[in-house]
Amino acid sequence: MFLAFGWGRLFWQHCALQYGKRPVYLISILATMVIQVWTPYTKSNGKWIVNKVLHGFFGAPIESLCEISITDIYFQHQRGAYIGLYAMLLAGSNSFAPIIAGFIADGQGWQWVLYWCAIFCGTGFAFLFFSMEETNYSRVVLIGHENEFHKPNHLTGMVSRPPIFLTFLVIVYAGLSYGSNLVWFNILNDTASLILGSPYSFPAWAVGLYISPIVGVAIGSFYTGPIGDRIVLKMARRNNGVLDPEHRLCVFLPSLVLVPFGPILWGVCAAHAINWFGCVFAMSVIALTNTIGLQLSVSYCIDSYRDLAGEALVTVILVRNRRALLSTTVSHRGSQTWGIKMPSSLLIPLEWLSVLHSFCKIRQGIESKECFSVLTLCRENGQQWFNLLIAILCDCAKVI
Repeated sequence: MFLAFGWGRLFWQHCALQYGKRPVYLISILATMVIQVWTPYTKSNGKWIVNKVLHGFFGAPIESLCEISITDIYFQHQRGAYIGLYAMLLAGSNSFAPIIAGFIADGQGWQWVLYWCAIFCGTGFAFLFFSMEETNYSRVVLIGHENEFHKPNHLTGMVSRPPIFLTFLVIVYAGLSYGSNLVWFNILNDTASLILGSPYSFPAWAVGLYISPIVGVAIGSFYTGPIGDRIVLKMARRNNGVLDPEHRLCVFLPSLVLVPFGPILWGVCAAHAINWFGCVFAMSVIALTNTIGLQLSVSYCIDSYRDLAGEALVTVILVRNRRALLSTTVSHRGSQTWGIKMPSSLLIPLEWLSVLHSFCKIRQGIESKECFSVLTLCRENGQQWFNLLIAILCDCAKVI
């Protein structure tokens, strides 16, 4: 399912850019509703695999198309708050859904967990059908023509572009940053049942009560949203009214402390059987850093390549999935071979260096833009190539 979530974006994202976002949303949520109704009746392994592949394929727009709809509606200095709200709903659903599902399964049976999902999807389909407008910009033709204008179909070319976007360092960085912050949330889900069992003796329903991660997600969304927008605007005023995409990376500052703190606290509490509150607090911190990484990585990519954001985010998600899959697999197999301490000791410095690299990119990105502006200015004014070379070397020296 998660593999189909990743590769399905190659189809749906480009369909949305070519034909419109509204039909993609409607098809996705309607197909998901049908799949949820079908799931309780899958009795064989083959049917289950087909069900999950279709579920991932039709659900793929959830992680890459919503951000583009936000950028269609709101200005750059407003996007942080709304992408933060989107991040809260996306990351918070991973913690909130098990709480509801556990009570539904106990009261009505596990099949009704899926039936209620289908009911929610049906309600969402009706809401989108009657209230959602198309956000793709369509220019109004003021003067009529005899021949109708047909928009060229670039769908085939769009599907082949993600490998090209891998040469864009900002896009690759955003994907790696997103994946680095997602790794520990995956490890948390993988080890929660093991760690919260003995000696804490949490029952199964209590392990599923992800209340502390919900609190962390809410705090992270508020920090990267309204507070993050204020920080970015303040930095733009200091920069003579120019808002650089790298300004948003300054919001990563708390992650320098929180990214290593959360996993270390989680591992130490598990290894030494410290009070259960330490584990619960660590879960909240990990969810907080995951939300910060999600929002800022996506916002940085969109702010850097606004016109290419729809296609660039597909590459970001693909890089994120490969990064998260690699680290999660290594951690899982390493935990079985060497225990929990060794993989964690290797992954924590790597994730911390990923956050530290964000602050290196703040100056590097701005200085690179200055280097490019010097090149353009010299070409326009017809300066000698010697002066051009000296200017570029000076700016490159600043970056180094």
